[in-house]
Amino acid sequence: MIETFKYIEVWEAEQLAQIPSHLNTPMIEIVRWYNHKHKIKSNVQNDCANMRSIQNKPNSKPRIETIIKLTQMFEDYYISHDLTPLDGRIRVIDPTICVKELKDRDIIAKEFQNEYPQYKISLAIQIWTGKTYPKLDMLKDITDYIIKCDEEALDLPKAVGKKWDLDNWIKTSKIKRKQSWEQQYD
Repeated sequence: MIETFKYIEVWEAEQLAQIPSHLNTPMIEIVRWYNHKHKIKSNVQNDCANMRSIQNKPNSKPRIETIIKLTQMFEDYYISHDLTPLDGRIRVIDPTICVKELKDRDIIAKEFQNEYPQYKISLAIQIWTGKTYPKLDMLKDITDYIIKCDEEALDLPKAVGKKWDLDNWIKTSKIKRKQSWEQQYD
């Protein structure tokens, strides 16, 4: 399915925890390099504390802003040092436009909560009104729900899983050679 909404690619918390060891670089050096490159004047310890929290508490659910910031930091480090990034990034809807996309598709919070009962209706309403951003697990489910709603709206047939063989189709079709899209010249 082609996403018709703005999306972001982020690493999940489990992969984020592995990246400093994959880079073989201390987190504080990565944060200092990133802040120096982008001329950001913030406390380095805040980002390091966020990363330690992700590494030391594997079942925690960090805020999406933290995940986005760490993902941007690591992507920039990988690109500028010509390194191959760690696999496993996922595509989710951009949380800044999530409310707009939900309203454009007339998706209401109660429908989503009926489909995904693990989320409380009060949390869904806060997200639908734009008062808060969802956590990553809920953002993944919202993305899946939007894609499912788009597929239902388009009413596309199920994929049969057969790849088209264009050469075979040209040979077996009952189109005269001169009328074919592949003209033969004498």
